[in-house]
Amino acid sequence: MTATRPRSSKAVSLLLLALLASGCLPFPARHTPIADVDLFARAEEHLEEARKHLLPEGLLVYRLDWPDTLEKRYRRARRQADGAYFQGLYTAALAQRAALMKTQKARKEALQAYRALHRLMALSGYEGLVARTFGKDRPDDEAYVVRDDASGDQVTGFVWGTWWALKALGEEAVGRDASGDMKALVAHLVRHEGKIHRRPDEPTKYGDYDADVAGVVPVGHRAVGALAVALVARFAAPDDPACKAFFDRLVQKDYHRKAAWFYPWLPHSAANTVNYLLNLYLVRTLDESPHRRRFYDEGRDSAWTLSHDWQMPFYASLFKALGGSGPPEELDDTLQRLANLPARHTWFRDEEVHWRSRVVPLEKRPSTTSYWSKSPRKELTGHAGVEEPVRIARIDYLVAFWFGRWHGHYGSD
Repeated sequence: MTATRPRSSKAVSLLLLALLASGCLPFPARHTPIADVDLFARAEEHLEEARKHLLPEGLLVYRLDWPDTLEKRYRRARRQADGAYFQGLYTAALAQRAALMKTQKARKEALQAYRALHRLMALSGYEGLVARTFGKDRPDDEAYVVRDDASGDQVTGFVWGTWWALKALGEEAVGRDASGDMKALVAHLVRHEGKIHRRPDEPTKYGDYDADVAGVVPVGHRAVGALAVALVARFAAPDDPACKAFFDRLVQKDYHRKAAWFYPWLPHSAANTVNYLLNLYLVRTLDESPHRRRFYDEGRDSAWTLSHDWQMPFYASLFKALGGSGPPEELDDTLQRLANLPARHTWFRDEEVHWRSRVVPLEKRPSTTSYWSKSPRKELTGHAGVEEPVRIARIDYLVAFWFGRWHGHYGSD
């Protein structure tokens, strides 16, 4: 056998440096040590910014035209596509904050957010429908303008916020409103065979919870979404026979087994993945059946197999809270990356964005309304240096911090 001449150490070093620079090696990017950042203080800074984005009714307008006026805010609100989704996430974060801080001011703020979330169903114009958003042409108008083309992700946010308001606030009025809303949502899905309708004969494009047939949204995502609705409804209205029957029917149709159908070798968007984890958290928390939890755990592990290297701290918190286990250093490293989440609330003009084959560090990703639902492989490579006249609420930091704080991932004091 002929011996192969070994490469010199200098040549090997140069090769490694070239591979690392090209992104071919999966070395983790350096990040700011979490001990060097006051995460709570940063969360309060993000909350102070979010307060500037509220309508008087408490609805979050996550992207504002700047400079801002109340009339421009109402008009922007009526156009936003993900109003219910972000309002639900915002409500949950404030409910967790209120329960942990135990102050009347924090509680009042969380209740205001929940009332706006509840209003999205009250104003929708069709029983059991969650509106995407509401707004006005002018602040003094009595009538609201409503977007009623709801989708599954809007319902995910609505259900997430409703459950956390119930769990963390313990308010009688919240319990009454949440019970009515969830019963109406269940009745809506039963009446329309698992589909969201904006009117009796008009289904919305992305509002399908029927996991018996293939569709645009993967079967596993639809199954876990339907189970989340059923279980939160049963939690909100424990004596309602229709809510119990809805959940029992889903179990008979093996939705708990289908909830595990998250195949990491198939393409999944970040938006679908985070929504899957949000719904799975509710399902696994509220369904105590050891038999069914085996399937939920299978889905959890598959979702983490796909996303474990995406550098998403919120995903890591959800995975840990779901009972997932992995290399401690990997989980801790991902959780610490919350300190690297860009703190800017602006958007650069003429951003140059490139797709990469590797995961891009959080601090190098382009401007977005939420990093948790956007691809981890987009890189901001340049911009004109001029900010667009917009402001972003940046509640993804609040969502990750307060959920993680609730579960002890970012301290417990």
